[in-house]
Amino acid sequence: MGALYVNMFNGWCFTTNSSKCKGGRIVLPWNPNAFTLSVLKSKEREDLWSDLSGFGLGMHKPWQFLGDLNCALNIDERVGAPVRHQSVVDFRNCVDICGLEDVKAAGHFYTWSNKQAGDDGVFSKINKVMANDLWFQNYPNAEAGFLSEGEYDHCPIVLAVYPCDNIAKKPFRYFAMWKHAEGYTDLVVQKLKRMEGVFRELNKTGFNDIHGADIKAKHDLELCKKDLHLAPGASELADSEVEAAKRKQKKPGQRMGMRTALSFTKALELGSFITQCMLSMICMLQKDQLLVPVTSEEIRHAMFSINGDKAPGPDGFGSHFFKENWIIVGEDVTKAVLEIFHTGKLLKEINSTTITLIPKTKCPKSVTEFRPISCCNVIYKCITKILCERMKCVLPMLIAENQGACVHDDLILCCKGEFNSIHMLLQGFKLFSDTSGLKDNIQKSAVYCAGIKPEVVQQVVDLSGFALGSFPFRYLGVPIYFKRITNVDCEGLVDKMMARIKTWSSRNLSFAGRVILINAVLLSIHSYWAQVFILPKHVLKNVEATYRAFLWQGTYFCTKPGYVAWDRVCRPKKEGGLGIRQVQAWNIAALGKYVWAIARKQDTMWVRWVNAIYIKTAGWWDYQPKADSGWYWRKICSMKEQLKVLFNEAELAQMPKYSIQKSDLLVDGARETANKRKTTQDGGVSNTTKCMLCEAKDETHPHLFFDCEYSRRCLQGIEEWLDIPTSKVHYMGLLRWVKWKSKCSNFQKTAIHTAVNAIVYTLWRARNDALWNQKVPTPSATI
Repeated sequence: MGALYVNMFNGWCFTTNSSKCKGGRIVLPWNPNAFTLSVLKSKEREDLWSDLSGFGLGMHKPWQFLGDLNCALNIDERVGAPVRHQSVVDFRNCVDICGLEDVKAAGHFYTWSNKQAGDDGVFSKINKVMANDLWFQNYPNAEAGFLSEGEYDHCPIVLAVYPCDNIAKKPFRYFAMWKHAEGYTDLVVQKLKRMEGVFRELNKTGFNDIHGADIKAKHDLELCKKDLHLAPGASELADSEVEAAKRKQKKPGQRMGMRTALSFTKALELGSFITQCMLSMICMLQKDQLLVPVTSEEIRHAMFSINGDKAPGPDGFGSHFFKENWIIVGEDVTKAVLEIFHTGKLLKEINSTTITLIPKTKCPKSVTEFRPISCCNVIYKCITKILCERMKCVLPMLIAENQGACVHDDLILCCKGEFNSIHMLLQGFKLFSDTSGLKDNIQKSAVYCAGIKPEVVQQVVDLSGFALGSFPFRYLGVPIYFKRITNVDCEGLVDKMMARIKTWSSRNLSFAGRVILINAVLLSIHSYWAQVFILPKHVLKNVEATYRAFLWQGTYFCTKPGYVAWDRVCRPKKEGGLGIRQVQAWNIAALGKYVWAIARKQDTMWVRWVNAIYIKTAGWWDYQPKADSGWYWRKICSMKEQLKVLFNEAELAQMPKYSIQKSDLLVDGARETANKRKTTQDGGVSNTTKCMLCEAKDETHPHLFFDCEYSRRCLQGIEEWLDIPTSKVHYMGLLRWVKWKSKCSNFQKTAIHTAVNAIVYTLWRARNDALWNQKVPTPSATI
């Protein structure tokens, strides 16, 4: 080694593992007089991505790299300075081509800082440890630790590779795929029959005659008491009485009875005080409904309502096992649940849980940064399901609208921007903390102020001890802001989708698999945001582009055109599409539930607030917002105008439940609702916006189909033999009746749908003939 040092690396420094391992083979040399500067120019960085992509495509073995790449992979990986979108896209494309993923990290999330204080500080995650899928298969427990940077600007990286031999034994888990194995049912029956014999033998040896043993213990106790009364001073008789009482208390049900008696006595002492504290109470009818004995059908319904993908308890059996084998185990499960409700006893095997730690941050450092989740037994879940279903009908009678049944760990407390109001709020919060024993977490709590003087803000911060936060902040996964959200605020939505696609891009997924993932995972992420916000059009376009890229190329970014037009892809499957939802139509349909809630006059706090502040005495269907109204309120009112194409006021008010999916189909089918004559007028084709068939009103989609007198007469010509209700003269209302409300067979629905579409087609041809040739055919000729 000495010759190697002198001849080949003269002037270099070395370190080896020979002190830790005899005959060590790891040698790390470096030149203290030279260093490598990370590439900073965008053109040279593109060359680096190109070289790295070429290396990754030709590498079919496990490989990984770590170091400073001087570029962020996601938008949220830099604080204090903007992130260039194009640089992120180039880096992501390179990582996607190489099939690389981040190695599980611990320690600091941001790996570099500019060592500046205050608003000038910049933190970024530019040091990466990434590997391909083959490397993860060899080292599944590898972990990259990002240590404190100390006096330097970069965090040191320590990559720990744990051998697979150190993996602890995993607990048993039932897999739903086993049900398809040959002889699965016979195997389950055979194993359960073996257990029956063991339990019968156990019952003979230890639990043969419980009732008789209880009578004998009671008889022994009476004899001891009788002898003790005859000789009060005999200590041996007193000991015998104690022993006999202990034997009796050990019998099933006796200890429970004694404890119940003691609890009942204490309850009587506090009865009057508790009654005074109960402000809301249920009636006798509701009490009787709660006390109705649990039935076997109720147990079965509760079991089958448990999602089979829920995490199982310590026994490893999820609800999939019980639902698939209900014919075999259903009777035993029913008896077990009924026994628990009758006796009030819960075996520790059923009551035990498995604690699973879910990280709250990307790089957790301590136990407090994990969220403990209790994985309960399926029988336990079934019992709680039954209790929740019964309590559901009485909870609205006991709980106010502005409070919850339980205190959530994430709370938003609002008050006026006055110091006295804030002081009273903090005093109430402190009283609740002292009473309940629940303490606030200073590290997770913050104060957000808007429109308050700086001196008052400082007083609030000093009084509460919380940090001063800034808008927007994230709550339940979405940004909260007092203004309308912008494209930058919604980057988390697209980033979350890209993070999911990154984990799928290394798999060889078929087109069918990608469609399932889009509908089941990606669309659920979008629908959650769409029910809360009116998303900007630019964000919706990015979401749609992400869907297209993943469907056609399996990545999250692609500029190539698809094989089929996206509008055709989003059609229902029975119409030749893939059933992928149109995000813009879904956003309108999702927020249409607010329009429906106001039209329905729901007795909720939000509806009452809207009526008191905005609508007041005006009618909701004809209401027009003022110019100084809030942006969100004006958008809701504009969506009301779009929904007028689909529903009239009576239909919307009488709708018992608002379905986003059904409304989405209707919105998607009525997207061309603009004033058609306005378009032709602007193009110089016509000098009027009036309907060319009746010349009574402006030509709009609702008017032409079928508010127009001409089109209505055409529709009435086929109503008699199609058996269409005369009240459904509105086009979308007619389609909705055919699809969901009529009691016709599928063949009859198809025939009616075809006939209505034929009338629409002939009306459009008559309209064009009147526009271009100045000829209006008669309704009979049109039919």
